[in-house]
Amino acid sequence: MNEIHHQDEEWIQQTLAGNKEAFNFLIHRYYRMIYAYMYKKTNDRETAQDLTQETFVNAYSCLHNLKNPKKFSSWLLKIASNLCYSYLKKKTSCLSIPFTAKAKQHTLNPIEETIEEEDYSKFRQKVLDIIEELPENYHLPLMLRYLEEMSYQEIAQALHISKGAVVGLIFRGTQYLRTKLKYCWPEIKSRNES
Repeated sequence: MNEIHHQDEEWIQQTLAGNKEAFNFLIHRYYRMIYAYMYKKTNDRETAQDLTQETFVNAYSCLHNLKNPKKFSSWLLKIASNLCYSYLKKKTSCLSIPFTAKAKQHTLNPIEETIEEEDYSKFRQKVLDIIEELPENYHLPLMLRYLEEMSYQEIAQALHISKGAVVGLIFRGTQYLRTKLKYCWPEIKSRNES
Protein backbone atom coordinates (compact mmCIF):
# COMPACT_ATOMS: atom_id res chain seq x y z
CA MET A 1 0.00 0.00 0.00
CA ASN A 2 2.97 2.35 0.45
CA GLU A 3 3.48 2.42 -3.32
CA ILE A 4 -0.19 3.30 -3.74
CA HIS A 5 0.15 6.15 -1.22
CA HIS A 6 3.24 7.41 -3.03
CA GLN A 7 1.40 7.41 -6.38
CA ASP A 8 -1.59 9.10 -4.76
CA GLU A 9 0.66 11.82 -3.37
CA GLU A 10 2.17 12.43 -6.80
CA TRP A 11 -1.25 12.63 -8.46
CA ILE A 12 -2.53 14.95 -5.74
CA GLN A 13 0.47 17.26 -6.14
CA GLN A 14 0.03 17.26 -9.93
CA THR A 15 -3.67 18.02 -9.58
CA LEU A 16 -2.99 20.88 -7.19
CA ALA A 17 -0.40 22.18 -9.67
CA GLY A 18 -3.13 22.40 -12.32
CA ASN A 19 -2.92 19.02 -14.08
CA LYS A 20 -6.59 17.98 -14.17
CA GLU A 21 -5.73 14.67 -15.85
CA ALA A 22 -3.83 13.55 -12.73
CA PHE A 23 -7.10 13.53 -10.77
CA ASN A 24 -8.52 11.05 -13.30
CA PHE A 25 -5.97 8.51 -12.05
CA LEU A 26 -7.33 8.95 -8.52
CA ILE A 27 -10.88 8.55 -9.79
CA HIS A 28 -9.90 5.39 -11.64
CA ARG A 29 -8.22 3.94 -8.54
CA TYR A 30 -10.99 4.69 -6.03
CA TYR A 31 -14.19 4.72 -8.10
CA ARG A 32 -15.11 1.10 -7.36
CA MET A 33 -14.48 1.51 -3.64
CA ILE A 34 -16.70 4.58 -3.38
CA TYR A 35 -19.36 3.11 -5.66
CA ALA A 36 -19.45 -0.14 -3.64
CA TYR A 37 -19.85 1.87 -0.44
CA MET A 38 -22.65 4.01 -1.92
CA TYR A 39 -24.47 1.02 -3.38
CA LYS A 40 -24.24 -0.84 -0.07
CA LYS A 41 -25.80 2.15 1.70
CA THR A 42 -28.47 3.12 -0.85
CA ASN A 43 -29.21 -0.20 -2.57
CA ASP A 44 -29.87 1.79 -5.76
CA ARG A 45 -27.46 1.79 -8.71
CA GLU A 46 -28.41 5.22 -10.07
CA THR A 47 -28.25 6.88 -6.68
CA ALA A 48 -24.94 5.15 -5.92
CA GLN A 49 -23.53 6.36 -9.22
CA ASP A 50 -24.74 9.94 -8.64
CA LEU A 51 -23.36 10.04 -5.10
CA THR A 52 -20.07 8.53 -6.26
CA GLN A 53 -19.69 11.24 -8.90
CA GLU A 54 -20.61 13.90 -6.36
CA THR A 55 -17.98 12.50 -3.99
CA PHE A 56 -15.26 12.98 -6.59
CA VAL A 57 -16.50 16.45 -7.54
CA ASN A 58 -16.37 17.48 -3.87
CA ALA A 59 -12.97 15.86 -3.39
CA TYR A 60 -11.59 17.71 -6.41
CA SER A 61 -12.89 21.07 -5.24
CA CYS A 62 -11.63 20.52 -1.67
CA LEU A 63 -8.34 18.81 -2.50
CA HIS A 64 -6.38 21.83 -1.29
CA ASN A 65 -7.81 21.16 2.22
CA LEU A 66 -6.31 17.65 2.41
CA LYS A 67 -3.67 17.84 5.13
CA ASN A 68 -2.11 14.38 4.69
CA PRO A 69 -2.08 12.99 1.14
CA LYS A 70 -1.24 9.53 2.54
CA LYS A 71 -4.74 9.51 4.03
CA PHE A 72 -6.44 10.35 0.72
CA SER A 73 -8.54 7.17 0.62
CA SER A 74 -9.80 7.71 4.19
CA TRP A 75 -10.49 11.36 3.44
CA LEU A 76 -12.37 10.38 0.28
CA LEU A 77 -14.40 7.80 2.19
CA LYS A 78 -15.28 10.44 4.78
CA ILE A 79 -16.57 12.72 2.00
CA ALA A 80 -18.59 9.80 0.61
CA SER A 81 -19.92 8.97 4.06
CA ASN A 82 -21.03 12.56 4.67
CA LEU A 83 -22.73 12.78 1.27
CA CYS A 84 -24.48 9.48 1.79
CA TYR A 85 -25.58 10.47 5.27
CA SER A 86 -27.02 13.74 3.93
CA TYR A 87 -28.78 11.93 1.11
CA LEU A 88 -30.29 9.31 3.41
CA LYS A 89 -31.25 11.94 5.98
CA LYS A 90 -33.17 13.83 3.30
CA LYS A 91 -34.74 10.63 2.02
CA THR A 92 -35.82 9.34 5.41
CA SER A 93 -36.41 11.06 8.69
CA CYS A 94 -34.72 8.28 10.67
CA LEU A 95 -31.25 7.00 9.77
CA SER A 96 -29.52 4.19 11.61
CA ILE A 97 -25.98 5.30 12.31
CA PRO A 98 -23.30 2.61 12.78
CA PHE A 99 -22.10 1.98 16.32
CA THR A 100 -25.37 2.87 17.99
CA ALA A 101 -26.93 0.60 20.56
CA LYS A 102 -29.42 -0.60 17.92
CA ALA A 103 -26.63 -1.37 15.41
CA LYS A 104 -24.71 -3.14 18.18
CA GLN A 105 -27.20 -6.02 18.01
CA HIS A 106 -26.42 -6.65 14.33
CA THR A 107 -22.67 -6.12 14.20
CA LEU A 108 -20.08 -8.83 13.84
CA ASN A 109 -17.62 -7.04 16.09
CA PRO A 110 -16.92 -9.41 19.03
CA ILE A 111 -15.41 -6.67 21.18
CA GLU A 112 -18.65 -4.72 21.46
CA GLU A 113 -20.58 -7.56 23.05
CA THR A 114 -18.62 -7.18 26.30
CA ILE A 115 -19.66 -3.59 26.86
CA GLU A 116 -22.52 -2.52 29.10
CA GLU A 117 -25.08 -0.19 27.53
CA GLU A 118 -24.14 2.83 29.65
CA ASP A 119 -20.46 2.53 28.67
CA TYR A 120 -21.27 2.10 25.00
CA SER A 121 -21.00 5.76 24.02
CA LYS A 122 -17.53 6.12 25.56
CA PHE A 123 -16.47 2.81 24.08
CA ARG A 124 -17.70 3.79 20.61
CA GLN A 125 -15.69 7.01 20.65
CA LYS A 126 -12.56 5.23 21.90
CA VAL A 127 -12.85 2.61 19.14
CA LEU A 128 -13.20 5.34 16.53
CA ASP A 129 -10.18 7.20 17.95
CA ILE A 130 -8.03 4.06 17.95
CA ILE A 131 -9.10 3.07 14.43
CA GLU A 132 -8.23 6.58 13.25
CA GLU A 133 -4.71 6.19 14.72
CA LEU A 134 -4.06 2.89 12.95
CA PRO A 135 -1.85 2.76 9.87
CA GLU A 136 -4.09 3.13 6.82
CA ASN A 137 -3.55 -0.44 5.66
CA TYR A 138 -5.50 -1.50 8.81
CA HIS A 139 -7.59 1.64 9.24
CA LEU A 140 -9.50 1.52 5.97
CA PRO A 141 -10.39 -2.21 5.96
CA LEU A 142 -11.55 -1.99 9.61
CA MET A 143 -13.70 1.05 8.86
CA LEU A 144 -15.26 -0.63 5.85
CA ARG A 145 -15.88 -3.87 7.76
CA TYR A 146 -17.10 -2.68 11.14
CA LEU A 147 -18.43 0.81 10.50
CA GLU A 148 -19.83 0.31 7.02
CA GLU A 149 -20.54 -3.44 7.41
CA MET A 150 -19.11 -4.37 4.03
CA SER A 151 -18.26 -8.03 3.35
CA TYR A 152 -14.67 -9.20 2.93
CA GLN A 153 -15.31 -9.64 -0.80
CA GLU A 154 -16.73 -6.12 -1.13
CA ILE A 155 -13.73 -4.68 0.70
CA ALA A 156 -11.33 -6.68 -1.50
CA GLN A 157 -13.00 -5.34 -4.64
CA ALA A 158 -13.11 -1.78 -3.32
CA LEU A 159 -9.43 -1.76 -2.29
CA HIS A 160 -8.18 -3.80 -5.26
CA ILE A 161 -6.59 -6.45 -3.06
CA SER A 162 -7.28 -10.14 -2.54
CA LYS A 163 -9.91 -11.38 -0.11
CA GLY A 164 -7.14 -13.18 1.81
CA ALA A 165 -5.26 -9.91 2.21
CA VAL A 166 -8.43 -8.28 3.56
CA VAL A 167 -8.93 -11.10 6.07
CA GLY A 168 -5.32 -10.75 7.24
CA LEU A 169 -5.46 -6.97 7.55
CA ILE A 170 -8.72 -7.07 9.48
CA PHE A 171 -7.44 -9.85 11.75
CA ARG A 172 -4.21 -7.98 12.60
CA GLY A 173 -6.02 -4.65 12.90
CA THR A 174 -8.60 -6.20 15.24
CA GLN A 175 -5.82 -7.70 17.39
CA TYR A 176 -4.20 -4.28 17.66
CA LEU A 177 -7.56 -2.72 18.48
CA ARG A 178 -8.26 -5.31 21.21
CA THR A 179 -4.83 -4.74 22.75
CA LYS A 180 -5.33 -0.98 22.85
CA LEU A 181 -8.82 -1.35 24.30
CA LYS A 182 -7.62 -3.66 27.07
CA TYR A 183 -5.23 -0.94 28.22
CA CYS A 184 -8.03 1.62 28.11
CA TRP A 185 -10.62 -0.45 29.93
CA PRO A 186 -9.25 -3.02 32.37
CA GLU A 187 -12.77 -4.34 32.96
CA ILE A 188 -12.95 -5.43 29.30
CA LYS A 189 -9.78 -7.44 29.81
CA SER A 190 -11.11 -9.13 32.93
CA ARG A 191 -14.49 -9.90 31.30
CA ASN A 192 -12.83 -11.42 28.24
CA GLU A 193 -10.52 -13.58 30.34
CA SER A 194 -13.26 -14.99 32.56
